[in-house]
This record gives sequence, structure tokens and C-alpha cells, in this order.
Amino acid sequence: MKSLYIAIVLSAFILIGCVKGEPMVLLDEPIKAIHFSTSKGVGEMNETILFSIKEDAGIKTMEKVILTAVQEPTVINEQLPDYDVMVEYKKDLPTHAIHLWVGEQDEPSVLMYMVSDGQTFLTTGDMTNSLREMLVK
Repeated sequence: MKSLYIAIVLSAFILIGCVKGEPMVLLDEPIKAIHFSTSKGVGEMNETILFSIKEDAGIKTMEKVILTAVQEPTVINEQLPDYDVMVEYKKDLPTHAIHLWVGEQDEPSVLMYMVSDGQTFLTTGDMTNSLREMLVK
């Protein structure tokens, strides 16, 4: 009986893992700032910063948006990203460069590592709403 219970639990974990894609990752290091710039296109990083988030609450919100986005194929139809996002760490570590397509209210947003093979990651509608509130300020 115990073996059957273990098998059922393991099967549930495997099924859950198959349903949900891999999440985006960041370095497990303190973030100094998150910078946003108008995107010039996939594969390019516009280093002319429009605005930056430097306060802890804003960084935590953006960090949550990124870390809860899960890998899922998305058709972006050559559409330019809305923003290039640069995650700057407190230590002298490389900056994470991410492209961002901001979704409509209650719709997913799309994120993509700048250096990738086209893998896209989707946020939830709630995370898009948080993101949109942050970008309006």
C-alpha cells in the first residue's frame, strides 16, 4: 500500500512538471537596479535608459514578474519588444538582458532572454497587471 501511495504522489509531481514550463531564472544575488529602455529589436540591447527601478519594493515586484514567468512557445510575429530590461546586480556580475512585450490588462506578458534561441516565457495576467502599474508610475 505504501508503494502505491508513493507511486501516485510521484506520478502527480511528474504530471505537474509536464504541464508547467520551466521558469525564468536570475542570479541568486542582490539586485541593485532594474533598467528599462525602448527596444530596438530582438537580439539588440538599447543601453539608453528610459527609467530605472531602484527601490526595494519595485525591484521585488519586477523580480517576481520575471521569476514566475514560465517557458511557453509564443508567436511574436516579428513584433518589436516594448522594452529592453537590464537587471543590474549589486556585485560586479554580468547584467541580465531581457526583452519584454507587455500584455494587455489581465493578459500574459512575454519575456525573452536577449541571448537565447528564441525561448519565450509567459507571465500570468496578474503579473502583467502588477507590471503595468509599475510602468505607469
